[in-house]
Amino acid sequence: MKVEINECPKCNEIGSPHKKMVRNNYGKEYEYLYFAHFVKRDGNKTKIRWCYIENLNKKEQEDN
Repeated sequence: MKVEINECPKCNEIGSPHKKMVRNNYGKEYEYLYFAHFVKRDGNKTKIRWCYIENLNKKEQEDN
């Protein structure tokens, strides 16, 4: 699996874009765009810091 590496539009740091699907209490699905930043920790551990970019469902509604 190849991971796409880009610059985050929110914090301008290097990261990889990810789409996340979330379902609310009524069963409606929403898709969000996040950027994952991999931060080195003590020893060999790596922490992932997430930046929320946008709700992709709102973008689709605005286009229609």
